[in-house]
This record gives sequence, C-alpha cells and structure tokens, in this order.
Amino acid sequence: MKITLFSFFMACLWSNSFIIVIFCLRRHAVIIRFFTVSGLFLLYLFCLIRMVLPFELPLSQIIVLKPYSAIYLFLNRTVADFYGMHITAGGLLILIWITGIAVSLSKMIDQYYDLYHYYIGFASEAGPEMKTILKQVAGDDKGRYHLLQNTSLDSPVSCGIFKKYILFPVHDYDNHLAFCMMKHEFCHLANHDYIVKLLLVLLHCFYWWNPVIHMLSRDLEQILEIKCDLTATADMDEDEKADYLEAFRKTIRINRKNQNPETGAMHLLRRNLSQVMERSEYVERSVLSKQRKVSVFIVVLLVLSFTMSYSFIIQSDFTVPIEDVVLHDIDYALDANDHYIIKNQDGTYILVISDQSSVIITNEQAVRMQEDGYQVKETLNR
Repeated sequence: MKITLFSFFMACLWSNSFIIVIFCLRRHAVIIRFFTVSGLFLLYLFCLIRMVLPFELPLSQIIVLKPYSAIYLFLNRTVADFYGMHITAGGLLILIWITGIAVSLSKMIDQYYDLYHYYIGFASEAGPEMKTILKQVAGDDKGRYHLLQNTSLDSPVSCGIFKKYILFPVHDYDNHLAFCMMKHEFCHLANHDYIVKLLLVLLHCFYWWNPVIHMLSRDLEQILEIKCDLTATADMDEDEKADYLEAFRKTIRINRKNQNPETGAMHLLRRNLSQVMERSEYVERSVLSKQRKVSVFIVVLLVLSFTMSYSFIIQSDFTVPIEDVVLHDIDYALDANDHYIIKNQDGTYILVISDQSSVIITNEQAVRMQEDGYQVKETLNR
C-alpha cells in the first residue's frame, strides 16, 4: 500500500464524481423526499475519507493512459531552485494548495468566533412565554436546548453541536407563528444539521480550488431547509401544513420590513422566489419515507463505490522509482522496473520503458532521473 501521484489523482476523480452524482440526484423531486441527514452525512463522509486516503493497494489494477505521461513530466519539471533544492511544478502546486487550506481554515475559525459572540455574547434569556412554547415543541428534552433572545436578529436561528442554542429576535410574535418557527429550528438541531454543515465547510476548505464544491455548497442549505420542513410537518394534516406555510411566509414578510444587512441570520431573505416555492411545494405534497430503506441503500452504495474506487489506478506509462537505486563505481544499475535513458549523439535524451516503449525527455528531466537512479546509455559513434 502506497501513495503515488496517480493514486491522488484517482482520489480527486472519485470524490468529485461522487459529489456531482449527489448534486444531479438532488435535482430530482423523488430523491429529496427520501433525503436523510444520516444519508447526507455518509455521502460527505465518503468524499472526505476517499480524499484523505489516496492509497494504491497491491490488488489495484493499473490502467495506462499515454496523456498522463505529459502531465507527469510537467509536474516533475523543475521551475525553481531554492538553496540547492529543486522545486518542481507539482511541488509548487502542492505548496499553493496547502497555503489555500491554511487560509480557508483560518477564515472559518474567525467567522465561527465572530458569529458565536454575535449570537450568544449579546443574547439574553428568553421570557417565560417563549420557554413554554419550547416545552410544547421539545417536550421533556427542553432542558437540552438553550433558548435566548437577541435584539440584533431579524429571524430565528439555531446553532451548536454539543451545546445547542435557539435564538429568537426580540419581537412580539403570536403564539402560532412562534410555535412554527420554534419547531423549525428545533428540527435543525434534532436532525444534527450543523454537523453536516461543518463537514461541508471543512470539505470546502480542503477543496477550495474545486468548482464542484462551490457548486454543491450553494445547494446544501436549501436541501437542509427542505429536509427540516419535511421533518417539522411530518405529523401534520393538510390544514396544519397550510398554517405552517403561512407562518413561513409571514416570517419572510416580517424580515423584509426589518431587514438588517449586517445580520448574519438573514438566510430567508437571501432565498430567491424559486427556492421559497420549492420548499412550499415539498411541504404541500411530500411525505417522509421510511428512513431505514434509504439508509440501507446508501450504505450498500457507499460500500460498493468505496471498493470500486480502489480497484484500479489510471497512470502514465512510466513513473519515478519509489526506492532509491544503488549506484556502483562505474556501471549504472537498472531500477526495479528496468527503465533506462538513452543519450543520443545530438544531445537529446530518450526514456526507454521496459524495452517496450520510449518517450523523448528534456535534458533537465534526464538529469533529474539520473539523480533518481536511472541508468544512462550513450549511442555509439558510427
């Protein structure tokens, strides 16, 4: 078991492909009805695990593609020298990637710190009427949730993974509207949606250069909002669902009157009309299915996909030796794969792969490969 450039490429390929599949499936109405937070968690967990475990297993089949040879040679081309160290194009890209991860993670931590102090630091204990509504929603579990009010908020929000908070604006809501909003935020916490959001944020930091992640992140919040609406209305009849939707629309109207651009909780205002209509449509006509069937399907799909993702590796028709080759005083030793270099009379170089194929390489690449232990043979004068 080893990590190579091409096993890393395969990890990226499988992760991105799986993300695109999730995004495409989400476009179908029937899929969202069966969508569960546990399923979403497993899907993202697959992407994360596959990316952080880019191994090539001994049983992996090698599939050779010649275009990969050009990519390989480009990534191993020296672009700079730093105090005697050769910096390759691939090494430079890795450095840029790691720097981007560090910057993205630092921004995420700063944003979390600011939002935590904005939401929690300036909040006060909710009044007895709001606590009564929380008891109606949460039942005996109400002690696990901290109900606060914040004068700077325009709409209710919930946050927290280990310590769960529900925050309301200081506004004179009627009991029915407050109940519907409380149940919505309670479902976010009960479904552990913030674990999923945290996974996506970490994935976004890791794949900061990947447009696929940006595409998915724009859609994730809508998915979770729909799932939350379905959970909140699962035990409601048609009339109660209509009341819930009316409360949802009323919240939007209130937010539009009191909108504050500095407020980070304005998620309802940022939704366009099509997203609002989509949420309403699913509440009106959807019924939650049995989550066990969906979970079993997702687990089977993930196991098969995970196994298949390690079954083969696409790579070029040559690679740098993994282990250093021992050089003798006079003769060059062949590497384990029996690759060697031919130096022509005109000064050009050819890399011979197992006496079966060859490729022209640059002088710089030839020097690097000699340093890695490749044998050099010179053509004879005639």
